[in-house]
Amino acid sequence: LWRALRASEAVLACGARGIEVLKWLRAQGQEALAWQVDVHDLGLLQNVLDGSPPDVNTGILGSFRSSPLLAQQLQDTLSRGNSLWQKLAAEGSAVSAYTLAVRAQPAVAAMEAAGVPFNAQGMRELCGAWRKELSTAEAEAKRSLAAQSTLGGLNLRSNVQVAAAISRQLRAAEIAAWPR
Repeated sequence: LWRALRASEAVLACGARGIEVLKWLRAQGQEALAWQVDVHDLGLLQNVLDGSPPDVNTGILGSFRSSPLLAQQLQDTLSRGNSLWQKLAAEGSAVSAYTLAVRAQPAVAAMEAAGVPFNAQGMRELCGAWRKELSTAEAEAKRSLAAQSTLGGLNLRSNVQVAAAISRQLRAAEIAAWPR
């Protein structure tokens, strides 16, 4: 098993959170392997697509620890994973968000295995507060930009537009000193 996992770049968790699979690997003395393999799970895919809690879909197939998996369950997981991946790929930037989440799993598993649980609800609340702060800052910036006729149509989420607007406002010496 360990040799097969080391030869794999990725694993699809069936009926479990990816973090649980990684914690199981650590408990089996395979800590290095837990840091090397990417574990994909349906709950995490769904979370990136619609914001649902990442563990909401893990019960679909039952616990991988408590019962044997049937071939049909594995086929259903692969099929659903493929469907979710296709939706994710169609959303463009969602792939980056999902990749970040997958790559964070070994650290979260290590934290949880060390007795430091990840507070998902607290993180959701913190992200909500950050979104509110961002909305307030964007609204203030839009009001300020609207007052300047040359910047009224600026899309603050477009790096290209923001860079062009800043470049128009700065002198050549200031632009040359700007870190790139």
